[in-house]
Amino acid sequence: MTDPPTVPASGRAARRPRWSKAMKGAFLDHLAASGDVAQAARAIGRAPLQAYALYRRDARFRADWQEAVAAGYQLLEIRLIGQALTGGSDAPAPAAQFALQLLQLQRGGAKPPRAKPPPRLPTPEETDAAILKKLAAIERRKAGGAKC
Repeated sequence: MTDPPTVPASGRAARRPRWSKAMKGAFLDHLAASGDVAQAARAIGRAPLQAYALYRRDARFRADWQEAVAAGYQLLEIRLIGQALTGGSDAPAPAAQFALQLLQLQRGGAKPPRAKPPPRLPTPEETDAAILKKLAAIERRKAGGAKC
C-alpha cells in the first residue's frame, strides 16, 4: 500500500511532477548543449520552475546539473578553440568575445599565470666564496671537537 498524499495547510494536496530517470537525463543533456535552463526544460515538456524546484530538493540531480553546466563550458571552449584554429567563425565577433568573458568568469576570473623569470644563477666567484665559507665552518667544528 502507498501512503496517502500529504495535505498542506491550505487544504490542497501537494502536487509535484514526477521526473523519470530518462527525463532527468534528457534535461541534463539539453542543458549541457544549450546552457539554457528554460530551453532544456521545455525540450522535455517541463516548466523551468519545475526544474529549479527539483534542483533545490534533489542533491543528486543538483550535482548532475552542475556537471552538465561544466560540460557546457567545456563544449563552449572546444568550439572557440576550433574557430580559432580553423580561422572560421560561426558566431559574430561580439558573441565570441562574450563567450571568452564567460569562460574567464567560470574559471574564477583568473588570468593565466605569468611565466616567472628564470632564477639568477650565481657567478663562479659567489659559488667559490660559499664553498670556502662552508669549508671554514667545518674546520672550525673539527677544531672545536678536538679540544673536548
